[in-house]
Amino acid sequence: MSYRRFEPVGLAAGLIADAVHGMTKGDSEVVSQSKADTAVKHVMRNLDDFPFLGTLANLLQAVHDPVGGRAQSFINRQAGSLVPAGVANVAETIDRTVRRPQSALQAIESRIPGLTHAAPPIVDITGHTVQRPASALGGGNPFPFSTAKHDPVVDELGRLGISTSQPPMQIKWRGKPTPLTEGERQQLAEEEGQELYKRVSRLVQSGAWQKRTDDVKRKGLVELHRMIDEARPARLSRMRREAQNDLSGRSLRGAATTP
Repeated sequence: MSYRRFEPVGLAAGLIADAVHGMTKGDSEVVSQSKADTAVKHVMRNLDDFPFLGTLANLLQAVHDPVGGRAQSFINRQAGSLVPAGVANVAETIDRTVRRPQSALQAIESRIPGLTHAAPPIVDITGHTVQRPASALGGGNPFPFSTAKHDPVVDELGRLGISTSQPPMQIKWRGKPTPLTEGERQQLAEEEGQELYKRVSRLVQSGAWQKRTDDVKRKGLVELHRMIDEARPARLSRMRREAQNDLSGRSLRGAATTP
């Protein structure tokens, strides 16, 4: 049977058929293994050349999880791909902050120069926004590089497997579930990350820390994470009080300048 009309899978199908035929018709083990290896290598090489397979895998994940974050992430990636790569490179050169779009519109804006700030930035475990490495050639440089910082706190957190925790979409505040705005989540992530970094820095510098086992260290850091999380309602109260005071101050200044 000819597989000519079934390209690009025709050659792979022919190789597999040849290998199976040889196994059933008395080929030696060495010859059969060689045919099978050839077929597998050809299939793997073709898979690497199909760029749509990654998109297809993401689409299937979105279909199986339509109400979760995968579906929205897939939509955001496809929306962002509408912006040409050259334009996106210019945007990344101007704004080195790594961002996490929350909607299809933000995904598009995050790739357009001057509009990237519409998408919220990603905050690392130290409470600072993640930055792309600087490039002398601009965003078009395919090989940007950065030097290792060897931060003892970050190294210790990474070694013990303590990851960055992001504030939830809502918290229990004043006895009831309260949604958080994106700005509040951003500020909480920065403040909590910086608080964690400050406390862990003091621990790592102490002599008692070096005498503890990794299990004891890990449990202590998890407990520290929990304590910081439990202080989130009080932190939110302060943030909203400051925001309200700032809004009132701007209103008074605006009224004072009105003729």
